[in-house]
Amino acid sequence: MPWLNWICSGPLPSDMVPKLALWLGGVSIAFTLVTYYILFGAVVTPLHSRVNFHKHDIALTRAQLAPDGAVTFDAYVDAGPDTGAAYIIAAKLVDASGAEVARWDGTALSALPEGAIRNAYPYAWASKFKPEVIGFSGQTGARAVITLPPPAGAHIAPEQAYALLLEAIDGAKWQAPVAAR
Repeated sequence: MPWLNWICSGPLPSDMVPKLALWLGGVSIAFTLVTYYILFGAVVTPLHSRVNFHKHDIALTRAQLAPDGAVTFDAYVDAGPDTGAAYIIAAKLVDASGAEVARWDGTALSALPEGAIRNAYPYAWASKFKPEVIGFSGQTGARAVITLPPPAGAHIAPEQAYALLLEAIDGAKWQAPVAAR
């Protein structure tokens, strides 16, 4: 290990310090980008800077209605304060006229079975969606496939057009069209 003797032998030559600093800086940047690519699958992602420090945004995609009335959708908290979660306290299935066809209140959402929220990132430190006392929550960066159970007593015709509407505790609402499976 001749490099260890060179580094530990005393002061470095002054012409080597800038070269060493640039080399170590490049290694640090490469390490950060490669690690992010390995863990999250991309260096550039839809996660964007906060457009409003106090408001979360949840991107809802691929909402599907099962024949039994269960609704499955992808959710991604792509903006908002990174230290606080978006708390979802109600979910509704509405028809084309905006009439409520099915509703899941905070109690129903907080009682979602363990497999109903499948987080995309399994790491202990990653942002996740999780059941709460009042519904479920997701921090900025959380991504999951969420399945809402069939609502009791709802009459859902699969050939009609529906939309899924999520309501947050702060009054924010997010909507996505629902396709029949």
